[in-house]
Amino acid sequence: LEGVRVKMNPSGSVPEGEPVTVTCEDPAALSSALYAWFHNGHWLQEGPASSLQFLVTTRAHAGAYFCQVHDTQGTRSSRPASLQILYAPRDAVLSSFRDSRTRLMVVIQCTVDSEPPAEMVLSHNGKVLAASHERHSSASGIGHIQVARNALRLQVQDVTLGDGNTYVCTAQNTLGSISTTQRLLTETDIRVTAEPGLDVPEGTALNLSCLLPGGSGPTGNSSFTWFWNRHRLHSAPVPTLSFTPVVRAQAGLYHCRADLPTGATTSAPVMLRVLYPPKTPTLIVFVEPQGGHQGILDCRVDSEPLAILTLHRGSQLVASNQLHDAPTKPHIRVTAPPNALRVDIEELGPSNQGEYVCTASNTLGSASASAYFGTRALHQLQLFQRLLWVLGFLAGFLCLLLGLVAYHTWRKKSSTKLNEDENSAEMATKKNTIQEEVVAAL
Repeated sequence: LEGVRVKMNPSGSVPEGEPVTVTCEDPAALSSALYAWFHNGHWLQEGPASSLQFLVTTRAHAGAYFCQVHDTQGTRSSRPASLQILYAPRDAVLSSFRDSRTRLMVVIQCTVDSEPPAEMVLSHNGKVLAASHERHSSASGIGHIQVARNALRLQVQDVTLGDGNTYVCTAQNTLGSISTTQRLLTETDIRVTAEPGLDVPEGTALNLSCLLPGGSGPTGNSSFTWFWNRHRLHSAPVPTLSFTPVVRAQAGLYHCRADLPTGATTSAPVMLRVLYPPKTPTLIVFVEPQGGHQGILDCRVDSEPLAILTLHRGSQLVASNQLHDAPTKPHIRVTAPPNALRVDIEELGPSNQGEYVCTASNTLGSASASAYFGTRALHQLQLFQRLLWVLGFLAGFLCLLLGLVAYHTWRKKSSTKLNEDENSAEMATKKNTIQEEVVAAL
């Protein structure tokens, strides 16, 4: 039976704005127990309250929660529990741009923010050109399709310009839908071009240019203003924004505004993706404190594009976010959100214990992290807790001993002073008696 556990009420998946209560349940907890809360591995708060109450949930509340119970019996920890905040698609952006190296290639891209991920469809004049249910990059009769989480991209060859170049992107999940339209750029539009491109490895020198209609150059009275994720960057008389080099924090949506003698005109936004290999993954292991029969391995990584994650014990493949690659076992449950891999083992036996290696790889490189998973770590923790208890007992005993020594010394000094006072009084009495006898004799 599970000891300490985290319970979500009404459930672990709630729509944004709805209330949720996260409770730390421990049947063995004493009334004086303190509860420490952690969110995504970071300390949140500590106190006598066994519950967290979110009256109005937001996306910031999503993540993994676990608690620790502290009382005179010791410290006990729960397994992490995930809280998912659901919301309908929002912030849909449909953009198009021309490859600066090929005038006949146009890239049409749609991005959206939602949870759960949205099904996305790109259409033109009522005809579906691309859909996100194509889970991998593919080539269609229209062009090359790329699919990622909440993103759909279509590369179109041999595009002819003219009327009717309006595209529609629709995104839908169980909570709602959103649509946005974008007119394909023509030779009379101001547009953003990128050299060497909009998908560039980190560290590459990159130039974004605000290209005027017909390819004409700026006049002396022209000014160009650049925007990143709708925030103003700066204005300059030159139409180029340079990155030497570009870093991952600069990825996002860019557009420009040209202030010309004939008036102001604004380009459509383009999406800059900065690619980088996986960083060293974070591999967290957790073994149930009561008995060690259940455990969790959680591996997460940062990369662009998304990484392929695998978890090995020795040479044996345990899990992968490429579901068709990993063997399935009834007591092992695998979940694989983007750039994450979590393995829940319900019956932790000797065959599941050992050194685990999580490897993350994409087209730019790979990285790995390892950790021991099993009851050995639990036994080490228990030994450490016992050592702390023994050290605490010895410290308490030492304090008591020092107190007794101090008390004995104080009593001894008090007794000595009392004897000295009594001797002084006795000598004074004898002296007075002798003086009285002498006076009487005279």
